[in-house]
Amino acid sequence: MGFIARNFLDKKGVKKKKQAPVSPWDWQVELRSPNQKHLAKIAQGCEIAMGAPSMGVLHLNGKPIEPYANASIVWSDDSTLLAVPVWTNGWKQVVKVFTIDGQCIFQSKQRYRVLELHDFENGIIKGIDSPIYQPKKMELFVATERL
Repeated sequence: MGFIARNFLDKKGVKKKKQAPVSPWDWQVELRSPNQKHLAKIAQGCEIAMGAPSMGVLHLNGKPIEPYANASIVWSDDSTLLAVPVWTNGWKQVVKVFTIDGQCIFQSKQRYRVLELHDFENGIIKGIDSPIYQPKKMELFVATERL
């Protein structure tokens, strides 16, 4: 596994590569930051129930940082933050944002069904809540205050 990219044009019309969304049903993920300096990885996840999305221990640069992570992670465009769907009680998800040293600086108040994160640009995380059943677009503005 590696960095899966899709081409797009930035605001200046310059062709750039952007990561393709990671499926919430993937059992493992290995995703390098856009600047290629950092690695987020779930080596061996498992289904939370038969046929359901996955959960596993997320490692950032080799250090375990979140035991209940879902594989649909996304790096910020500047490679300094990592957005992670995390399972909570009642099988709902919140979004946590980690710095490159593994410190959680943000957790969403909103709870989601199943997240597929697509982009993390200019402090805004975009994705789909429940991509298979009654999908709903989501946008989350990340406050940079520490928890």
